[in-house]
Amino acid sequence: MKYVGWIIIWVVLGALGYFLYPHLAPAMLGGAAASSSQQKGPQHVFEVIINSPEGQMVSKVDALTVATEELPSRGILNADADVTDGQNQVTLKKNNKIVPIRLEGTDLYFSAASNEKLEGKINIGFTNVLGLIAEKRLGLGEKEVSSPPKAAPVSVPEPVAVAPVTPALQPVKADPVIVDQDNPFQEEVGPTSAPEEQQPVEPQVQNEPEPVESGPEINNEALQGGGLAEVIKKSLKSGQIKEFTGDQVSALKAGKEEMIDGETYQVGLVNYQAETIFGTQDIEAKALIQGGKVIKWLWVSSGMEIK
Repeated sequence: MKYVGWIIIWVVLGALGYFLYPHLAPAMLGGAAASSSQQKGPQHVFEVIINSPEGQMVSKVDALTVATEELPSRGILNADADVTDGQNQVTLKKNNKIVPIRLEGTDLYFSAASNEKLEGKINIGFTNVLGLIAEKRLGLGEKEVSSPPKAAPVSVPEPVAVAPVTPALQPVKADPVIVDQDNPFQEEVGPTSAPEEQQPVEPQVQNEPEPVESGPEINNEALQGGGLAEVIKKSLKSGQIKEFTGDQVSALKAGKEEMIDGETYQVGLVNYQAETIFGTQDIEAKALIQGGKVIKWLWVSSGMEIK
C-alpha cells in the first residue's frame, strides 16, 4: 500500500504534462514554439492563426499535403537555425528572412534571403511559412504574380519617298514678225529666246532624333558593347530588380537557350558582388530574355525569381 500513493502522484503528473505542454512549450523552448504554427494531433498537422477581414481565425494545415509550388517566395524564421555554404557554418537568428526551397515531410529546406549560398533546414512549424500557405489557400495571401504580357512588336513606318515636283513650263509666245511692205530691206524681228529650264529641287527629309533613355548611366566594363550587354544594361538601368545594380556586375556571358512553361528564352549569365556576413561574395544570376528585353531574373543556385 505504501507505493499506491507514489503511483497516483506519477499518474497525475503525467496527465498534467500531457495537457499543459502545448501551453508551456513557448516558455520552455525560449520562444521557438511561439510561431504561427502549433502541432495538433499527428506530428505533421499544424494549427495556424491567420488574420482575415472578419478577424483572427484558426486553420489546420497538413505539412504532407503542401506542394513545392505552394511555398511562398519569402518566409521568416521563428527560431534560430544553422546554415552553411559548404565550408563554414553559422547560426541564422530568429526573425531573419529566408527563401523556401522544398519541403520533405516537416523539414523545410531553405536559403538565407541575404545570401543564397547559405542553406539549411528547420521544422516548418518554427517558421511562418504554413501561415502564409493557409492564407493563400483561403484567398487572403498575396496573389500569384503572372508573367508580364509580351510586348506587341512596334511597327516602324517605312519612310515615304517624296517625288520631286517639276515646275510646269509655261509656253512662251513668240513676238510676231513685222514686215514693212514698203521697205523690203527691213530686217526681220525674230522671236525672243525662251528662258532656261530650271532644275527641280529635291525636298530635304529630316530624320527624327532617337529617344534618350532616362536613368543613371552605368559605367561598367563588363556591360560595354551591344547585343546581350545592351539588353542587360537596359534592364538594370530601368530598375527592373532591386537586388543588385549594374555597378555590382563583375562578369557577363551568354548561356544556352532554355524552355520554361512552353516559352523559349535566351539566357544571360551575370556575376555580381554582394556584401554578406562572410564579406564580399560573388553571386551568379540568370536573365531570361525574349523579344530583345529581360522578362525576369533568377538566382542560378535556387532557381527562385529575383525581385
